[in-house]
This record gives sequence, C-alpha cells and structure tokens, in this order.
Amino acid sequence: MVHGGELLGTVMVDGLNGRTAYILAFPDEGEGYYLTADGPLAVVDGTWEFYSPETGDASDIGHNITFLAFAADPTCDAFLRATPDDGEGNVFRPTLDLSCGGPIGYTTIPVT
Repeated sequence: MVHGGELLGTVMVDGLNGRTAYILAFPDEGEGYYLTADGPLAVVDGTWEFYSPETGDASDIGHNITFLAFAADPTCDAFLRATPDDGEGNVFRPTLDLSCGGPIGYTTIPVT
C-alpha cells in the first residue's frame, strides 16, 4: 500500500463470547500499536468492515504494517476505550497485554 493511503478491510468475527473485537495496526518499528478506529470493531459475531483513513507515513516506506484482529476481554476493552487520541486523530498505545484477550487473525502489508 502507498504510505498515507486509505485502507478498507473486511474481517469475519466468530466466537467473541462477551469479548469485543478491535483492529490494531503494528508498524515494523515496534514502537507500539494504533487503533484503526476510535472504538471497537464489533461486539457481536459477523462480517465487519474497518477503515483506516491514513495508513503509514513516509518513515514507513520499505517497512510493513501488521493489522491484528484482537478479541479484548472486558478489562482490556475498558483499557482500549480509555485511550485518548493525540489531537490529530491517532489513537496509540506503546504496549498491549495479550493476556487480556486474544488474536482472531492478522495480515501484514508492505508500505511503499
């Protein structure tokens, strides 16, 4: 994908069982992760779309961004919902405790 471009994706969510699905973006640099939207993707099973209006920047050229569908338990969901944006619409966290949920699936996309 071209840096700074839009990304529209579709994910099938199944087996949430009281958890909430999020799409998280992890740049190669390992500095942390971004939420692709201001809130969760899904609270019920089904096919859902997610939109990332500006994905990557010039510093990401030649690197990859991994998009992770993540099922958050209620504690992790509250943690993610409490994440403020940086004033420019970016919702970023430096770490994620994977014990508060689990991956549903992922895809890795090179940035050009």
